Amino acid sequence: MEPNSLLVSLIIPTYQREQELIETLQCAIRQTYKPLEIILIDQTQHHSPNTLAFIQQHADQIQYHRPEFASLTKARNLGIKLSKGEILVFIDDDVTFSSDFIHHHVSRHQLGADLVQGRVLEPNTKTIAKNPSWLHRTLKFSGSDTSERSGPTNIVTGCNFSVSRAAIEKIGLFDENFQGIAIREDSDFGYRAYRAGLCIWFEPKALVYHKRSTSGGVEAHQKTPYLDYWYFFCESYFSRKHFSKWVVWRYRFRILKRSLRALWLLFLQAEKDAKKRLADKDQDATIE
Repeated sequence: MEPNSLLVSLIIPTYQREQELIETLQCAIRQTYKPLEIILIDQTQHHSPNTLAFIQQHADQIQYHRPEFASLTKARNLGIKLSKGEILVFIDDDVTFSSDFIHHHVSRHQLGADLVQGRVLEPNTKTIAKNPSWLHRTLKFSGSDTSERSGPTNIVTGCNFSVSRAAIEKIGLFDENFQGIAIREDSDFGYRAYRAGLCIWFEPKALVYHKRSTSGGVEAHQKTPYLDYWYFFCESYFSRKHFSKWVVWRYRFRILKRSLRALWLLFLQAEKDAKKRLADKDQDATIE
């Protein structure tokens, strides 16, 4: 199969992102791979003038859709339904990547992969994993998407993966029961593909830099996701959907441990801020 003979659809759900979205779209427009359709599923109610101007300036390169809902899984599914590509690439709205990003995804598909997971680096990345991510039957994860080593994996990360249309026809769309904060909907999609016998391959050359911006996105108003209802719902839904009762029972305690630690750290931060506020007040009184 000749390079650049497959139509690729790049699907970008976005929610309340501005400059980060512009930078992501700039990377998408600069891709050397053609033919490529860029599908933007915009769930933002009101954009800044700069963002709207950029989208309008590139209307011939970006398929722009504004649904009335705000749901990551629904946005991805809408993108799938609107797309025409034989390979569909999914990224987040706060990532940047090189001009050959799509090329690396397609090249791995042409070598036989049904799904391709790309490499993900974030601002707080301190260690590089030896191997790609792997989800074990005990619902424990090993490896990481930071790995520099190409190899098989059995899950995907929503901010950087691709799937063939044939694979989607086999396993179906994203499960829209995953709601609220973005957690486990991508793991579910990848694990379903793995259980269906599809080939999922980790390709480190398909690299994105994920900013994890605190402004916008599905977690925009949730600084402590471990204390959010939807975090618990999605974790419980995912674990009960794929794993035994014994594994789920043990996993519940691991989740509870994370949440208690998050609550303790939140309490310590509140105490620190309260002490600082009182100290500042006393200092102001002394000056007066």
